[in-house]
Amino acid sequence: CEAHMLKITGKTILEHQQLTVERYDALLACDTGGVHVMPVLQGYAPEDYVRHIGMYGDRLTPGIWVGVGSVCKRNGDPAAIVRVLQAIKDARPDLRLHGFGLKSTALSSPHITGLLHTADSMAWSFAARKQGRNANDWREAKRFAENIYARIRHQPAQHQII
Repeated sequence: CEAHMLKITGKTILEHQQLTVERYDALLACDTGGVHVMPVLQGYAPEDYVRHIGMYGDRLTPGIWVGVGSVCKRNGDPAAIVRVLQAIKDARPDLRLHGFGLKSTALSSPHITGLLHTADSMAWSFAARKQGRNANDWREAKRFAENIYARIRHQPAQHQII
């Protein structure tokens, strides 16, 4: 739902949101062998995400784990990520939010980690590759996570970085 993607696809944010819900329904209709299919909220402005919650309707059961899309490109502006996450939490405080593709700048913000249940990042791999180290070494990921945890150690234990 970022501007450059809308230009490429020729679709609106609303159309992308509709497609996301349709694809979620299609995945749920498949035999996933017990693998959890995570619904993903899409948007750009905070109100887009709130609208998308409504589009999912009762599919978003209380306490469900939900991905938050299109925030990774805002790593340099943690306040923008906070606005999105807070709007979602204001609308549905029960949702367990997962942040996709967050880097240390965003993950170092207690406001962001306080709103997320989990997050993922490939920043550790990119950094290792750029610095001539093994970008596939699990110890690189472990060091990255430990660095983030050290920055946010005052945060509640339920928040995870995966």
